[in-house]
Amino acid sequence: MTFIKNNNEAFTIFELLVVIILLGILSGLIATKLLFNSGSYELFAEANSLKSTINLLQTYAARYYEQKEYYSNQVMRDKDLWGLVFGPEKNHYGLIRKNDEGEKNIDLVPGPVYYNENLMTSHKKNVSYEITNRCSGSKILFNALGKPVDSNGKQCDHNIIITLTGKDSKQNAKIVITRTGHAQLFF
Repeated sequence: MTFIKNNNEAFTIFELLVVIILLGILSGLIATKLLFNSGSYELFAEANSLKSTINLLQTYAARYYEQKEYYSNQVMRDKDLWGLVFGPEKNHYGLIRKNDEGEKNIDLVPGPVYYNENLMTSHKKNVSYEITNRCSGSKILFNALGKPVDSNGKQCDHNIIITLTGKDSKQNAKIVITRTGHAQLFF
């Protein structure tokens, strides 16, 4: 007579799930450490922040135009410009507005577009900015249509390129602003 030995030594489904979850967490941590360093995260965050700031300035230019009573499109285009100015150290930028009264440094606040001309929003980061702008140098100005213009309100003929380079990493990101005002981010 032969006896069949019943071998019930196996892992339970719960034990298998715990092991799979732990392996997933470990592989996720290892993959992020290998693919990105802290400089890459900061570069990625700053590039997205700058692109969002550009889009916000375009929106404020259009919004402010809707609140004002301009007597012609030329006044809108030439006299009320919103934008960015990059500092000479290439590690920060500020927000500006140019109108009949000249250029002012501004701080954007939610709600109606009121501002204090003594405020300066300066964004200093561990990222350096290199701007290629044949239109207005270290400034990027937008009219009420969201298009990049020079200091006189004339539309730019070339794309504007902002290259961001992380101080701790060898990676860079580019923001390209087309003649029509569309901003694209490339890594």
